[in-house]
Amino acid sequence: GRPATTLWWDGMVVAKNISDAEAEAAFRLIVNGIAPDNLSPHKDAAVWMAFPDTDSRAAVGTAASQKGGAPAYPASTEMGLMHTALGNNIADFLTGKESAEQALADIEEAYVIAAKEAGVL
Repeated sequence: GRPATTLWWDGMVVAKNISDAEAEAAFRLIVNGIAPDNLSPHKDAAVWMAFPDTDSRAAVGTAASQKGGAPAYPASTEMGLMHTALGNNIADFLTGKESAEQALADIEEAYVIAAKEAGVL
């Protein structure tokens, strides 16, 4: 079957709330960043951009996952809200300042508030 993974990248993004000059500079940076001459020497450090280049040991798994039909990560409003709630509330558990139960309660509370504000719950 399909690989038990997802691919977290499927494009590049330029912010819409920047000037035309900044957007052009960002686009040029993207184009230059993925140019083979710039990417090839760093293909083990940027497998998400170099995975078609399977002569990189680091990119072999990424390339196999993509070729095997791994789906894109399920980006959605709900997933974004979940990531924010987790990111903002997991540190106290990871540093031993809070129990797992309390961290999960905090995460749930933060998610519910944000989801209601976003109109998805």
